[in-house]
Amino acid sequence: MRLLSDEQIERILIIKNAVLKRKEQNNMGYVYDEIKKYIPTFDCKTDSKLNELIITIIDTGGNVKNNKTNLKCPSCQCKFVTTYWYGDVFYRLFNGSNEQKEQEKKKFEKAELFINISPYGKEPNDKEYVCLGCGHEW
Repeated sequence: MRLLSDEQIERILIIKNAVLKRKEQNNMGYVYDEIKKYIPTFDCKTDSKLNELIITIIDTGGNVKNNKTNLKCPSCQCKFVTTYWYGDVFYRLFNGSNEQKEQEKKKFEKAELFINISPYGKEPNDKEYVCLGCGHEW
């Protein structure tokens, strides 16, 4: 069952990015506050499928325009599908040489929607995708 529309997902991503680009008031607490203004029932401290899905959206990086053209949720056909990335994805961004840091920034600019789900390698039963509309993983 679809919990969030494409428009809602896109708006949450826009809110997150706008807040994090501010010079002041640019942390996750402010992101949560702004999203709560948009979706008043959102509460990051309460366990529900909707709250979990919104937190997944907040944790998502990349751009849906960079997703594979035919990538859609098999459950609800949502185009906002996040790829799970495994491994220490951000290591070179923070600990690399200046050249490596620049290469990493360029890589992330061209990235599909993604979440660095684990700093360890992918296990055989780990999922590859999660739908931001319904939460379906596959």
